[in-house]
Amino acid sequence: MDIGTIQPVYRYAIEKRDEGCKKLIYHYTNVDSFFHILNSMSLKVSDFAKSDDLNEANVANIDRIADARTLISLEKYIKEKCSYLSFVQDGEIGLGELEGTNHPRMWSQYAQRGYGVCLALDDENFFNINAEKLNSKFYVFDPVLYENKNGAKITIDAPYADGREESLIKQHYQELFFKKHIDWKEENEKRLFGIDLPEFLSIFGALEFICLGPKFLKDEALMTRLLDFLTDSTSPFYGYLVPHSFADITPYDYGYFSDGALAAFEIDQRLRRWKRYKKYLDDWCKDDT
Repeated sequence: MDIGTIQPVYRYAIEKRDEGCKKLIYHYTNVDSFFHILNSMSLKVSDFAKSDDLNEANVANIDRIADARTLISLEKYIKEKCSYLSFVQDGEIGLGELEGTNHPRMWSQYAQRGYGVCLALDDENFFNINAEKLNSKFYVFDPVLYENKNGAKITIDAPYADGREESLIKQHYQELFFKKHIDWKEENEKRLFGIDLPEFLSIFGALEFICLGPKFLKDEALMTRLLDFLTDSTSPFYGYLVPHSFADITPYDYGYFSDGALAAFEIDQRLRRWKRYKKYLDDWCKDDT
């Protein structure tokens, strides 16, 4: 894939929605995970043992099940075979639009209290570039529904049968994996759930911009680490990310919106100031002269 043809260009997400040309999804992550993502340009799927919600995929909450062996086999199957990726959607708050980067709780809970990042992806491109990996898999990409009740509203009356777990998952995935308690509703989650998903899914060509946490921008060690990555000419992704690939969060009436100005300016100025980054700067600017 030619890196030069898929270079991300940051523009405000709200402009993308107004133009009707982009549908963005957002993934919050901590610092260590972020640098792993940069080095592979991929996201690692999660298993349900790592979920923050204690009721996630908890089959013990099924309304009624005929045979306890079915419950035990389902739990085992989910742990061994099922995985997911969580994203945030753009939404609304009151009468105003709520950008996916505008979640103080998400920044605190999933992005290391402001030291982490939020990745903005084009969801159509994300599935296009992973089509071959997902082609033979059972997967669903849907919004999560939030209710007052914990658990799945399903009844399994049939007696236990060995090897029936996959068919039960496919039949009841909506209740088991796409419903959460209303206490989580502000996450506005859209989830990729699947059986036997690949461990990693690529974001190379789907990444629109990276929103740096407010504490990330002020941390000298983190900024140096980021610039070291950007200017590593041995990386297979060298040149894919440039200063205008980055944004920051700016407070306003509804909380935060993502603003490309501060982060892009900070990164650009650092590159121009440090002689050891001259090659990268020359490579990035060569088409602008």
